[in-house]
Amino acid sequence: MKYKIEVYSIMEFGQRVDSNGNPHQEDSIYPLPENISDSDRVFIVCDGMGGHDAGEVASATVCEAMGKSVLANAADPEGEFTDEMLAKAITDAFDALDKKDTGAAKKMGTTMTFLKLHDKGATIAHMGDSRVYHIRPGKDENSTAILFETVDHSLVNDLVKIGEMTPEEAKTSRQRNVITRAMQPNMERRPRADVYHTADIKPGDYFYMCTDGMLETADDASIKYVFSDELGDAKAKVEILRKGTEPNRDNHSAIIIHVLDVIDPLPVGESKKADTGKADSDKAEEKASESVADASVTGNTSVSPKPAKPLPQQHTAQQAVSAGSEGASMARLEAKRKKNVMLNLILLCAAVVVVVAGGFMVFRSSPGDAQVPEEVSAPPQAPPVHHQATPQQQSQPVHQPQQPAPQQQSQQPQQAQPASPEQVIDAVGAAQDNSAEGNANTHSAAAVLNNINQGQGSETPEAEVQSEIEAVQQVASGLETKADSTDNDK
Repeated sequence: MKYKIEVYSIMEFGQRVDSNGNPHQEDSIYPLPENISDSDRVFIVCDGMGGHDAGEVASATVCEAMGKSVLANAADPEGEFTDEMLAKAITDAFDALDKKDTGAAKKMGTTMTFLKLHDKGATIAHMGDSRVYHIRPGKDENSTAILFETVDHSLVNDLVKIGEMTPEEAKTSRQRNVITRAMQPNMERRPRADVYHTADIKPGDYFYMCTDGMLETADDASIKYVFSDELGDAKAKVEILRKGTEPNRDNHSAIIIHVLDVIDPLPVGESKKADTGKADSDKAEEKASESVADASVTGNTSVSPKPAKPLPQQHTAQQAVSAGSEGASMARLEAKRKKNVMLNLILLCAAVVVVVAGGFMVFRSSPGDAQVPEEVSAPPQAPPVHHQATPQQQSQPVHQPQQPAPQQQSQQPQQAQPASPEQVIDAVGAAQDNSAEGNANTHSAAAVLNNINQGQGSETPEAEVQSEIEAVQQVASGLETKADSTDNDK
């Protein structure tokens, strides 16, 4: 594959100044803005790590070292380019950083985005939160497609993945500039670059490489709008991007590659084989929380080009924050689950105790033993209600309950058997008929219980049941308080 392209660059200070109030630039691009041309086929954008020692040195060192390495190993600009060549370029960049290490406690560092056009399509690699977009314009925003977009190696992105933060919260978080993968000198284990391969390149496509400073007020929708056909040609789009980012606080740099024509494109079948970006991106996502790893390249091949060196404390702390957030979330969920199970068991036990205690006390004596308490006067007689009795009912003798012998009464509590549901219904119905027939203001359910169980102890069944309920509620309250305490501790 060969290409006809036009290339544009943006490199602005934004509102960033140094300690003396002078504009301060920590971004770097390759080729340099004054040297970039339409014949170039390798492009690099780096963002020096703000707040670190010599971030501009780190970004410039990586751009220069990778650019020289690619040109030295790929003799034909549009010829073969392999992952081994990319791994060699990354190793050369790390080695160059090691040589410029000042020994400062806070190491200089930089993000890295890389694009190489070659005979099999395009190779894209990145570390950190600078991005590369592959965009296919349509007539308007809705028909414009972002075919590929790199995934940031950042703390907020990891928190979004584990559910500790929403995408909306990530946009305004104070931690949004904390990255979990970067290039720094003398690292014990050099981080890997995520790599994407594609041969799906058509005339009219754009590759948009940029630092995070270009994205302060931009999202995917606005990017699709800018690169749609309705906003004019490539020059117009670059000018819109430049004007739109002038007020941005951070340094902001970008390279815009417009594909005018593709000569000898790969056949459709070969293009699909070469387009391995989706699989590579998925593999990288599975390891996104690993802020350190071998300096190997993910993609069709994996290479480990360099032994490891000291691990900066900064990356270890970032890993701890991410792991701690995930662990805290899981602990809270587990504590809530245990609390809910405990409360459900307590409520179930309380219900069983109340039902069993109440049923036993109501029916531990037979209906024939029930006596009307002396202190409760008999209810007034309701007006007689005349019912037509059937011959069978008239012929049935009235059953008169017999008083058991004293010896039998004394032994009855030990011989009492649990009442069946039918006996429960019959006994309650009989008690209500005997004590409250035809009177709207009859005794309550508690009074009926007193009538049935009078003489069975100094404490009424209602009081005993209430006592049992209060005891269970007290235990339940204590266990719930303990569950809440355990939840708070976790």
